[in-house]
Amino acid sequence: MTTYELKEFFEQLYDRAFYAKVYLQHIRMFETNFRKYPEEMDCSPKFYNVVYSALMKSLVIEVAKIFDNENSKRKSLCIKHLLSVCENEVGSGKLIPEIREFRYTEDGPLQMYPYRKVVEDPSEKLLKNCFGDFKIIESLAKDGNYYIWVGGTDYYRYLKEKYNSFSKQIDYLREQRNKIYAHTDLNVKKEIDNFIQHNPLELSDLEGLINYTFEICNFVSQGVSNTFYCDTDYYSDWENTLAHVRAGKQYKIENLEEFVKIMI
Repeated sequence: MTTYELKEFFEQLYDRAFYAKVYLQHIRMFETNFRKYPEEMDCSPKFYNVVYSALMKSLVIEVAKIFDNENSKRKSLCIKHLLSVCENEVGSGKLIPEIREFRYTEDGPLQMYPYRKVVEDPSEKLLKNCFGDFKIIESLAKDGNYYIWVGGTDYYRYLKEKYNSFSKQIDYLREQRNKIYAHTDLNVKKEIDNFIQHNPLELSDLEGLINYTFEICNFVSQGVSNTFYCDTDYYSDWENTLAHVRAGKQYKIENLEEFVKIMI
């Protein structure tokens, strides 16, 4: 695999993860917006039921594509295949070097840096197992996140073990995708509650898988192009619509009261 092919690979996975996160954020907005705008959302309950259902299906199917099984007969655009590629391409003199080398300017001195990793929980056991006694980079902690410097081989080992830790969630995801969202299994349809009880999948599980996708894409991106993606948040303007509906309802009430006064 060439540098260009690897770059194209992780960018497509990153895009899928981005849209999956957008679906997830909108699903969570339903609860928030319903608390703030219950009457406004009650104006179109059937519409919102359809939107919520569509978002859930899109979220599950999109994340399931990212965590699909690797197919030996075709090149699968999935995390498992990316991990397989990384296994052969991480190390000195390879596409994803042990230590990154780059110049800030064309004629500037050659700089050498390890990989930057975001740390959500410094007490995570897997971190110590893979990186030993790491130190937080104080100069990069200004945005509220913790960062550490790590080597390419150790980072790949961490990502591989992290993937293995998601094995149950990935199995549940594939089962729900195959028997509920992508296909209709009549036996499952008859006992849907029992099926979900044995294959539970929370929004937090899907969020963990999405965030993992961002991390492995960031790892590969740093290796092949020295680029670190910082922000994956998406701004939604849905609340603007609900605020306008509220203003319209208030306007209607005020004008109706004025009309009644005139008639009397």
